[in-house]
Amino acid sequence: MSNLELFFMDVKTGIDPAHSMSAGQVPASEEWVSFSVRLKEYRKNFNWGKKGDNLRMDFGTDPNNTIQMRNIRLRVMNDEEKKEEEEEKNEALNKEKYEQGIKDYLSKEYACHITDVTVGETSVTIQGDYTGEGTFFLGEIPPFVDMFKTEKIEFKIPLSENSFSIQLDRYVTVGDFKYDRLLSKWAVFKEGADVDELVSHARYANVDAIHAKQSVEAVPLKSKKGLGGLINHGLLTHDLDELGISSATINIPISNFMHLSEQPGDIPYTYGGKT
Repeated sequence: MSNLELFFMDVKTGIDPAHSMSAGQVPASEEWVSFSVRLKEYRKNFNWGKKGDNLRMDFGTDPNNTIQMRNIRLRVMNDEEKKEEEEEKNEALNKEKYEQGIKDYLSKEYACHITDVTVGETSVTIQGDYTGEGTFFLGEIPPFVDMFKTEKIEFKIPLSENSFSIQLDRYVTVGDFKYDRLLSKWAVFKEGADVDELVSHARYANVDAIHAKQSVEAVPLKSKKGLGGLINHGLLTHDLDELGISSATINIPISNFMHLSEQPGDIPYTYGGKT
């Protein structure tokens, strides 16, 4: 069965898609097997189970299925199902705690700061300041590290001056691939025995202070009239002149020239161990 859907129908509203749930795929079997769905949270959320309420079951969309059912009943959860429910509740609480941690981080005023991050052709410079008692270090947080879940920071640079400016190599080897620190964010941490304490906001590179391999000069506009989403069509040229349009934007779908597998004329590009 491709998908078992349950509709919690009450006396007033009848069938309401908003009061339904998907129990997922029911695997095929040549003998009788048990299949159960936990309804506790849905009964609570949909206020279902009163006298006169009904439960409708939809058995997927696959045609020509042979479906046999017996001993359909509502029962209390067994120990395994209670354990699953408890694990889901804990997971939900952890998600709420994680979300609240991010909100607290964004609204907090820190005494330590990363004031600027500049990226040169071969180096990255991080400036900032810290204050307080203890051992402090500059922590690098690459995209594959979640600073809200990491207890000990792996990539660290000890700090000895309250006001600092540290220059590091832009390109380093991480695992078996070359990594560009342009992608990292940086923060000040206070070292702890078991958990490093975040004591500043994290900061990415200043977009106005990133080395550019080439810079194209601005082209002066002949007029303020422009066109969006221009397509390459020879018959449009005359119309553009007639309308006095001097500039246009051209939409280029990235999937037109970048592919996961090599196509004729493609130039392979390898980053992070993937091509």
